[in-house]
Amino acid sequence: MEESNDVGTPWIAIRLMLIVLLLGVTSPAMAQEAVPTPGPLTTFESFETDVTPGDLPVALTRVVLDADAAIPFGDHHGPSIVVVVAGALTFDSGDVQVLAGGTNAASPTPSGSSPAEAGAILSILADADLSLTAGNGQPATLIVVEFGEMMDASGFPNGVEATLLSNETIQIDASRIRLDVQRLALAQWATTDKWPTEQARILIVEAGALAVDLEGGKAEIGRGYGGQETLVAPPQEESPHPGADPQAGTASEIEEGVTPNPTPPVPPLTGTVAGLSMGDVAIITGEGAIELQGVGEEPGTMLSISLASVDAG
Repeated sequence: MEESNDVGTPWIAIRLMLIVLLLGVTSPAMAQEAVPTPGPLTTFESFETDVTPGDLPVALTRVVLDADAAIPFGDHHGPSIVVVVAGALTFDSGDVQVLAGGTNAASPTPSGSSPAEAGAILSILADADLSLTAGNGQPATLIVVEFGEMMDASGFPNGVEATLLSNETIQIDASRIRLDVQRLALAQWATTDKWPTEQARILIVEAGALAVDLEGGKAEIGRGYGGQETLVAPPQEESPHPGADPQAGTASEIEEGVTPNPTPPVPPLTGTVAGLSMGDVAIITGEGAIELQGVGEEPGTMLSISLASVDAG
């Protein structure tokens, strides 16, 4: 009997070691995934335009067109950027520059061509006398970003519905501005670096949801359902309140003895944070910076339009 026990002891130890190793491999701590990185980031061609120095009004308007309805720009308006949210647009004007042909387009289509499909980004010169028409016999939805004199929405024809989402006035000390347009996708927990506000930065959420960390400055937020909010952040050195540990679980989970689902070690957002979802927009002004973080299971996709003065020289 003693010889049998001596032979079995090493096998028992080996089995225990294997069990410990297996438990370690499948433990929540080891199963955590790395934080996803932001991307892809697409930068489109910059758009420069003349403006009047001083107070520059900026407005974001959602326009819904019935099938074959058209939005007339007339010949008295400031420069604009148009984002096709749904449907398609047709137009015929050399005053339109196509920055992006659509969400899935690898490169912009030739300037002045049509139709422009969902995800397309158009830049329109000031005082360009043209119309944008819902194409393919289907309704279309647009976000129109206007700089300077706005279109007169009261004169829009039947079949055109316009809703002002957000507006702000920006101080410009030059007679020319540059607009840099980027499209960014953020998976859940992916976090950007700090982006400077420049003179102004405009955000348009195309899909999913994002958290915006405002570190200094102000955000005029327009909700897709029509509500408006103003978010003011203290200077960066006054703002830090550490965010909650995303891995800690809720108090009720801990009290009930439930193990929280493991999440990656997410960088905390420590400024003034607002949530934006599909259809929301924001105009961010003032000295400071922003960080963006994906917060939903569906990747968040957004457009960023930064505005900066161009030196006369």
